[in-house]
Amino acid sequence: YATALPDGSSLDRDLDSTLAGADILVILTDHEAYRRLRPTDTGPVGMIHRRLIHTRNCLDHAGWLAAGFAIWRLDSPVRMRTD
Repeated sequence: YATALPDGSSLDRDLDSTLAGADILVILTDHEAYRRLRPTDTGPVGMIHRRLIHTRNCLDHAGWLAAGFAIWRLDSPVRMRTD
C-alpha cells in the first residue's frame, strides 16, 4: 500500500483516524471497507460536519439520513436530507 501522495502528504490506512474532524466524506469506490461503513462507526461519529458525497450507491441511505447526514449523489442533482 502507498503511504504518501506524490506531494508528500501522508496516507492513513485507518479510516477512523482519517475521518476524525472531517468536514465531508466522499465515497468514490465501492470497496468492502466502504460498503461495511455505518454512520454509527467511530470514524463517521468523529466528523465535524455530517456530509456525504457518494458516487457508488453502495450505502444504506436511510441509515445515514437517520444519523443526521446530508447526502449528495453524483447521479442525482437533489441533496437528500431529513429536515
